[in-house]
Amino acid sequence: MKIKVKERFVDRITKEMREAGQVYEYPKKRADELIKGGYAEPAENEKTA
Repeated sequence: MKIKVKERFVDRITKEMREAGQVYEYPKKRADELIKGGYAEPAENEKTA
């Protein structure tokens, strides 16, 4: 699932910095966690970083 980052954060699983405004591909379960936590929103039809 593609998500668009709303707030810069370090992913606790990959240990990678995720920048606001960028689009990343995540497994649905992890994407849902990030969306629920307020770090991201669903992003459809956008390029993956």
